[in-house]
Amino acid sequence: MGTCKKCSTPIAMGRSYCDAHFNEAMMVYNQQLAQYEQDLAYWESLSDEEKAHYHHQAETVSVMLYAICVGAIIGGSIWYSLNGVIDNLFGLIILLISVFITSWIRPIRVFVGRFARTILKGGILFLIFAFITAILGEFSDLLKPYVDEYFSKILLFEFFGALILSIFFEITGGHHASGAPCPPDKPVP
Repeated sequence: MGTCKKCSTPIAMGRSYCDAHFNEAMMVYNQQLAQYEQDLAYWESLSDEEKAHYHHQAETVSVMLYAICVGAIIGGSIWYSLNGVIDNLFGLIILLISVFITSWIRPIRVFVGRFARTILKGGILFLIFAFITAILGEFSDLLKPYVDEYFSKILLFEFFGALILSIFFEITGGHHASGAPCPPDKPVP
């Protein structure tokens, strides 16, 4: 037996909430759904130029978040590699300057953010492809000899395929953020 997410009431396995908290979660969901329907009606009433403006704002924020993460990683790496050589205050200043450069200078922000997004999503695609290959190689008697013999070549092909797909999605807008309203998640009992 499990317990409710919000209290310690014992509930059947496979459930997330007790009856009282599920009814409460459904009430909140219905309120969010009503708000979503209003937002969607407003979205549909917008002109194409206004929708494009919202999409551009969402994309700008998305790219900036990726650029801030890259700046923090670069600055933190420099600080860590110079640990003991420089003072902690100076390391923090390096970190902040790195974040500032990658997130506030527009051409650098756009390049770094889109590049990081492309690499991250390409890496996720590669992991998915590699997992599927490993599963097929393990459980398919027909493919097992080929996967065992050519696994490194298959992984290399999957790596470049995932990278090319990710670049394609970045160029065509498949990775871009949307300014459209998102529906709420329906709670499960």
